[in-house]
Amino acid sequence: MRVDGQMFNSVTFKSGVRQGCLLSPLLFALCADVLLKEVDKLLSGHEVVKAFADDTACVVADYAVTLPALSRLFAEFEAISALSLNIKKTVFIPLRRQSCNKNVQALIREICPAWRDMHVSSSGKYFGFIIGPGAKLSSWDKPLNKYALRAELWSSFKLGLTLNAVAHRVFIASVLSYVMQLEADPADLQIKFEFALRRLAPGPGNWIALADLTHLCSCFHFH
Repeated sequence: MRVDGQMFNSVTFKSGVRQGCLLSPLLFALCADVLLKEVDKLLSGHEVVKAFADDTACVVADYAVTLPALSRLFAEFEAISALSLNIKKTVFIPLRRQSCNKNVQALIREICPAWRDMHVSSSGKYFGFIIGPGAKLSSWDKPLNKYALRAELWSSFKLGLTLNAVAHRVFIASVLSYVMQLEADPADLQIKFEFALRRLAPGPGNWIALADLTHLCSCFHFH
């Protein structure tokens, strides 16, 4: 092994690479590249594998056939490399129907016992983006509820009308910024926009002036 121009004796790794080892990223990349090439060979048709560092996503069409095959491949790789898949951090997301998660979980336990503890969910994160059929629900309800609760808290302070209006404008701008970052051009943005306005103006009456609504709508080309 050559490090910084100097030759060293060979090193045998018995349990992966050591924490903090300067060679760890390179060695992991070399091992992962071999695994990803084998996974790519196993997949066919519209099935693909995407990976960056240790974040990997496989899109499979017939999971009843592909999951057991992937499980066998990973078991073989783990035996050779001493690296292992953390199944507790692995999420299976059915893209067609999200109402059958329990059935999918039961089927996975039957056809793929090695991955029986794999979590089945209607949404999940990949590179910070929420994906899956339930992504829209999980992406919108949480932030809107969060902003609505904050707005209600601010209104309970009995601040002046002007300051309350300013506060709500800030909330609206924050939500719209979140919307545009999450989805560049959502088809139902105007519906979400109007919903956000209603949620962010709690209390008696609407504290956001009509001029503010007109200005914000014009900024996003809503008529």
